[in-house]
Amino acid sequence: MGKKDKDKKETSWSGHLLNLGLLAVLSYVVFLPEGPLRTRLTVWRAQDRLSVLVEEHWQALAATSARMDTVDASTAMIIEFGDYECPFCRDSHAHLEAVMESHPDVTIGFRHYPLTAIHPKAEDAARAAICAEEHGRFQQLHSLLYGSTEWRDVGDWKTLAENAGVADLASYESCLMGEAAGRRLEEDMRLGEALGVTSTPTFFYQFGGHVGYANEEQLLELIEQSR
Repeated sequence: MGKKDKDKKETSWSGHLLNLGLLAVLSYVVFLPEGPLRTRLTVWRAQDRLSVLVEEHWQALAATSARMDTVDASTAMIIEFGDYECPFCRDSHAHLEAVMESHPDVTIGFRHYPLTAIHPKAEDAARAAICAEEHGRFQQLHSLLYGSTEWRDVGDWKTLAENAGVADLASYESCLMGEAAGRRLEEDMRLGEALGVTSTPTFFYQFGGHVGYANEEQLLELIEQSR
């Protein structure tokens, strides 16, 4: 082999080794646990799994009787799992109200998911809302709970119910400590766990969901996707 051919062969091998090195570095960067492709793949898989879970539980999920809207429809198109002490839920609620005002045909349901480990009054607030629902005043009490934080310090559920328009306060107070309210709360919690809810708010529509705070634009996008 001549010197020229030998130099050419060595250059070729050097080029191959350089390409392999670059490929190894690129693969390492891309497939890192925090890498962009690995992150995107994780998101895609989570979305696919979520879609399967929602499809599996949609009938039970959408048939909630706790409704924020006043539309005469048997099911909701968007369902929120929320916690009354959650600041992100409170911020999202303002956008939900704006969406319902601008789109009166929108149906939005609510499921209780109090994060009791960090929100000590959230379970009592959920019970209060459940009992208000029993008296046909869920929407009113729901808005009061998200419209103020004073109830966290006072815990005066009777006055809150009175302000929400609950007429039979004795029956309401009995409901607060009753088994029926507890069963309803457990039902929502079990459904949330089956759907993989770990934080609030979490919104579901028929083909997927959205985790975390949602502004008006994001909520309208979910509604469009649910149609």
